[in-house]
Amino acid sequence: GTWDRDESLAFLEKATGRDEPDAADALAAELGDLPLALVQASGYVRTTGIGLADYLARYRERGAALWQKQSPPADYQQRTIATTWDLSREQLKDAVDLLRLCSFFDPDGIPRSLLAAAPDALPKKLAEIVTDDLAFDAAVAQLRRLSLVDFADGDLTMHRVLQVVVRDGIRKQDRAKWVERAAETVAGLVTYEVNRVETWEPSAAVLPHALALADAADQVAAPSERVGWALDRIATGHWRLGRYRLAREGLLRALEVTETVFGKDHEEVAVRCSNLGVIEKDLGNLEEAKRLLERAVEIDEQAYGADHPRLAIRYSNLALVEQELGNLGEAKRLLEWSIEIGEEAFEADHPALAIRYSNLALVEQDLGNLGEAKRLLERAVEILEQAFEADHPHLARSYFNLGQVEKRLGHVKEARRLFEAAIAIDSKVLGLDHPSVAIRYHDLALLQWGLGEESQARERMRGAYDIWLKRLGAEHRWTKLAASWLRKHDPEFEH
Repeated sequence: GTWDRDESLAFLEKATGRDEPDAADALAAELGDLPLALVQASGYVRTTGIGLADYLARYRERGAALWQKQSPPADYQQRTIATTWDLSREQLKDAVDLLRLCSFFDPDGIPRSLLAAAPDALPKKLAEIVTDDLAFDAAVAQLRRLSLVDFADGDLTMHRVLQVVVRDGIRKQDRAKWVERAAETVAGLVTYEVNRVETWEPSAAVLPHALALADAADQVAAPSERVGWALDRIATGHWRLGRYRLAREGLLRALEVTETVFGKDHEEVAVRCSNLGVIEKDLGNLEEAKRLLERAVEIDEQAYGADHPRLAIRYSNLALVEQELGNLGEAKRLLEWSIEIGEEAFEADHPALAIRYSNLALVEQDLGNLGEAKRLLERAVEILEQAFEADHPHLARSYFNLGQVEKRLGHVKEARRLFEAAIAIDSKVLGLDHPSVAIRYHDLALLQWGLGEESQARERMRGAYDIWLKRLGAEHRWTKLAASWLRKHDPEFEH
């Protein structure tokens, strides 16, 4: 939007300390009363000490020269900001590269930790700026004097239109290089490792900057697979933390980037499809999950052959979808093949095997083979207890799965112990509002109801419903499942 003329004049007088009403009116008119342009103009005047009339003359001269060299943007606001930016750039020294780097990230809060995450990927002087406190302070001061950024609570902010203008101002032959610098900077904060819970949240927090970078790379026609890789890891962190919708947003963008860089049939595309398929499954989109996972299998079978270790996880993920679709025979076939590949590739006590034993046990349970399901789960628990600390989520999942089998075998006391152990781990490590906690609550509620503990069962089921409603929405099958039970058994349930 724009200011009205009186607002523009009042701002210019206050910001510059100059009483030049005619020049101020002419400048405001020339800049179209655009707040960002007026802010940049006042910063330039304040820094250089020139008058408003002098700035207006420079603006007109620079604009005429600038748009003789290149076609002006069609958008008036962008054209105006591009001219004020071109004037301001003359006053910057090394800080101009800091502004260029910032132009690729989410503008609403760029932390110093992000800018300093990969100094080896940056030009030497910029690397010094982002790693040295005094140099950073000096560069930020330059940018603030010219009203190009704000800085508060350790974060830089930058106007979105200015970001576009700054990126457009980078020479075409240098744009891909700047995208890669920004990509390495984002990647420097992506520490996600599947078995290290402490890495999930720090990586997940980078999502807004990775998404902004993907869009910026598109704008300058310089897609980067490093961005696709970072988005994949970041989104997987969100999935582990139960933020399935955010995870889906990140993985969809990661898939787009990877397809743009490599084409539709590259092995990295299979990775993105597989991870997105798992998220679609948890969101209840089973047919889409199956399509994505089958595509991942097809790509990798063409590239590596059906018995390659890379295929083991593809088959396992697809099997979980087949199970939820009721195709138990196919699910069992896929999991047995996944385990056979894994047993050839890994040591006998590898955690990846334990997870697949646990998955196969769920299918055996659905097929009524409770003894075999219990054997597989006890083996999975044995491996995982050796591999991880006592409070790792992988253990919680296997405890819970074993509890389900024990319940069906009539071992209610042991089932309850295992359910409560799983809840304790997931609540502590993943948080009380994680969808996995809701699954544990749901099954414990059913067990408690069967024992006559009606008030405790209602409380647990309400907890499950509240989590699923918040994280997955009212239309998800799990939310509906809990709501159906509560309508039947809880007279105080009003949803």
